[in-house]
Amino acid sequence: MGMYATADSIVNSAAQELGLGPASLAAGASDATGWQMVGLLNGLCQEIWRMHEWQNLEQIMEFVGADLNPSPTVVELQTKFPLPTDYGRQINQTQWANNTFRPMRGPVSAQQWSWLQYGVVSSTMWYQYRILDSVYQVYPAPPVGQKFSMYYISRNWNSVPVPVGDPPVYTDQITSALDVPQFDSRMLINGLKVKFWAQKGFDTTILQSEFMTVLNAEMSQIQGAPVLNLSGAYGDGLIGWGNVPDGTYNGGRTP
Repeated sequence: MGMYATADSIVNSAAQELGLGPASLAAGASDATGWQMVGLLNGLCQEIWRMHEWQNLEQIMEFVGADLNPSPTVVELQTKFPLPTDYGRQINQTQWANNTFRPMRGPVSAQQWSWLQYGVVSSTMWYQYRILDSVYQVYPAPPVGQKFSMYYISRNWNSVPVPVGDPPVYTDQITSALDVPQFDSRMLINGLKVKFWAQKGFDTTILQSEFMTVLNAEMSQIQGAPVLNLSGAYGDGLIGWGNVPDGTYNGGRTP
């Protein structure tokens, strides 16, 4: 877990280490240094967000098949599901049809989707999906009650201060001195120094090296790592797709 700090603390730590005077984020554009540094810090956080599947930003999307037609005699199965408002990007290979205990296939291309919609043969034992215009589309139309789930990375990497007892609020932009970006503060301080020094036209070789050292350490350590099996054998002791055939146990032959 990273060590977090307020935007004010990050900006002023970077300024102090560069030999600059204190910066005021509350003063807005009237403090040129603080104003520029807050803009650079926002840009830095947006870049870091794209570099890794940060575990603390991981969220789950769950949805259930439904009948969109209120008439009891006409069924209109739902095939399009809106993405969460904080959806940033999906975590690949986490899409599951929970009721059937099968992973979903996809995302399929526009050509594949066209075949599924209009092709002569388009039946499948797996649900397939694609994401288009902030909508999660599923094929074939799932029956009422079919549950799905997938993990995604939230786009909201910034924590906004709220009164004690209120639920936390997260955004994708730093707007106040007391905002707390959800990335390690040491990593952000080093990265901000690189960006600020580069904007001034100074050499950033050493600063860039310091930033990359912390960035690489944070990406490799924050989530841990599995034990590597050099023999190539599948070592998971749980029953799953690695050691149980998908389908009948007699190769599909009738007894």
